[in-house]
Amino acid sequence: MMAMRTPETRNPAEPVQSAQCTAAANLLQAHFAIDRGECAQARQAVLQALALCKHEDNACFHLLNPAIVDKVLHWSYQQGIEPEFVRQSMQTLQGREASTLHLATPAPVPIRIYCLGRFNVQLNNELVVQSSYGRNKPLELLKVLIALGGRQVSQERLSEILWPDNLGDGAQRNFNTTLHRLRKLLGYPQAIVLKDTLLTLDSRFVQVDLWEAERLLGQLEQQLRHVQVDQAQLRDVSERLFALFHGDFLGNEPDRSWALLLKERLRNRMLKILQSLGKYWQAHHQPELAREVFERGLALDPLHEVFYQHLMQLHITRGHHSHAAAIYERCRKVLATSLGVMPSNRTLSLYRQTQPA
Repeated sequence: MMAMRTPETRNPAEPVQSAQCTAAANLLQAHFAIDRGECAQARQAVLQALALCKHEDNACFHLLNPAIVDKVLHWSYQQGIEPEFVRQSMQTLQGREASTLHLATPAPVPIRIYCLGRFNVQLNNELVVQSSYGRNKPLELLKVLIALGGRQVSQERLSEILWPDNLGDGAQRNFNTTLHRLRKLLGYPQAIVLKDTLLTLDSRFVQVDLWEAERLLGQLEQQLRHVQVDQAQLRDVSERLFALFHGDFLGNEPDRSWALLLKERLRNRMLKILQSLGKYWQAHHQPELAREVFERGLALDPLHEVFYQHLMQLHITRGHHSHAAAIYERCRKVLATSLGVMPSNRTLSLYRQTQPA
């Protein structure tokens, strides 16, 4: 008679096998999401899979067809998802040396779209077109598509924004014509996928600086939550973000309702990370790094008074009272000119510390 298996007699390998199967299922889910152009879903599935694979010595990779594993790992590397772990994983998989060579340099993306602080489109590193506000409907379609997430955006929503006074068949004709012109402008028709009335920018062909900036912001937020921070990595990620972030979404173009939410969300997120990053360097006795970060905050928003306060505190701590007083005067003039108000009590209190007793 077969004995009943209790928790005490169960094979200890079962949880491990379960974890491997879960990781393999996530990789498979990512594979299908990549095919559908659903980058957000693919990213989430890959992150879950790789988190498990790290603890399973890559055993889960052997449960799937090698072609699927290759595809998902290459896509992950190009998206900047755990690049070092992905590279190492490819190197340790048997008979995969040839694939690993391709990972050293990610496949180039032919279309690059820059929309932080300005707007332009490059095709194979050559400028295709720069924004001319309100005069180019294909570009307006591209901007709205990016502002709404760039993935699985409703055709109906796009038409409501671009042709609010032209509904029905007229809106459909306008949409079809404009999409055709945009695909022709980008040079790769397959870069914009229309499926079930949902429009998606295919990340295999298109790179958007906004997406990369949001990925780097996420990395910084995660790093600053750690108890022990890798300072070299923190500097590397922040420098890459600073090199990429040239200003607000669409730069100085007039605010439009469909862009305003993204613009404000991104600006607030950037200001928050700059404050956290500057305070980190300040607390870890790196005043010059902290000063640079706080100045970047003021460049983005000269009315954000807390950055003046941080800069004043930096100079006061170092005994540079005249520099702190100059920061106060700068703050006072900006607030008076722009808002007609005086600095807050906190700022005034710091200023008093710069004056002779």
